[in-house]
Amino acid sequence: MREIKFRAWDKVKEEWTGFMPCEYTSYLDADYKSFNIRTEPNIELMQYTGLKDTNEKDVYESDIIELLEEGEKKLYVVYYDRFICGFRFFPGNHWGQKGRTQPRKIRRGDVVRVVGNLYQSPQLLK
Repeated sequence: MREIKFRAWDKVKEEWTGFMPCEYTSYLDADYKSFNIRTEPNIELMQYTGLKDTNEKDVYESDIIELLEEGEKKLYVVYYDRFICGFRFFPGNHWGQKGRTQPRKIRRGDVVRVVGNLYQSPQLLK
């Protein structure tokens, strides 16, 4: 089973912060366990994907990763896709744009390296 953990970004102070949820609700069912977390509006939570990069660094939502694809290094943003209930890579050069850009599924054997995140290094996507 994958480790479930989060990191938190304070949008007002513009820094990583210790995360203290205001409300935590847990439901236990015969087949699964789920939970809801509510935080202050200025806190942006990012969930750990369960993946580590080539340097053994944890990969979280909103990370900007470098992916070696067909011999070429490409930038992607990691995000949670609620329609597939899983994490995907979105092409960094199209982040924030509307259109038909297809996100990429995470594949076994992908060689990724975390190079930044949307909050501290958005300039990487320009």
